[in-house]
Amino acid sequence: MSVTAVIGSQWGDEGKGKVVDYLAEHSDYVARFNGGNNAGHTVINEFGTFKIHLVPSGIFAKNTIGLIGGGVVIDPAVLIEEIEMLNKAGVNVDGRLWISPRSHLIMPYHKILDGLYEEAKGAGATGTTRRGIGPVFADKVSYNGIRWSDFTSDAFEKRLSMQLELKNKIIVALGGEEMKYSQVRETYREYYLKIKPYIKELFSLVQDGLKN
Repeated sequence: MSVTAVIGSQWGDEGKGKVVDYLAEHSDYVARFNGGNNAGHTVINEFGTFKIHLVPSGIFAKNTIGLIGGGVVIDPAVLIEEIEMLNKAGVNVDGRLWISPRSHLIMPYHKILDGLYEEAKGAGATGTTRRGIGPVFADKVSYNGIRWSDFTSDAFEKRLSMQLELKNKIIVALGGEEMKYSQVRETYREYYLKIKPYIKELFSLVQDGLKN
């Protein structure tokens, strides 16, 4: 199987979505390898009009499998909303959408910090979407992130406890309110249970696809 990569070389809005939409009809897999739920894509087809930010747009091609790779940062609430929306519209994603256990999660403190950092910068603010994208990538590269794979052991609770202790100090220092461990833990445990059926190791899946 050959591989086709679609890469935006400008500042976004290059029309990648239209190209992927065409290529997906002739592909076995469509994989998203990085990014998060920023601007997203608007897709209009026979199923309706959809605004998607995380699920690969190639999922609308009936014989194509969508993959969300380990380089993608995921807001679980957004992903669950998209999955439910697609299934309700008749775009069945069960067995057609797989998520890497290595993908990092956007936590509530990432969104809070995103906003607090922007406010602290004043006139020099970056102009982010305040969806926690920057802070979660910062945690990823500094080995402070939380991944889906952490839920298979007590790693999630340990990492969350440590990160909340660190992040709450910064949040309070910047004028925000401290977050509660138990509330965040239970919310993300529920997210995991909903996403768990879609989590799958992608290395072997992709390698098998390349051989066949």
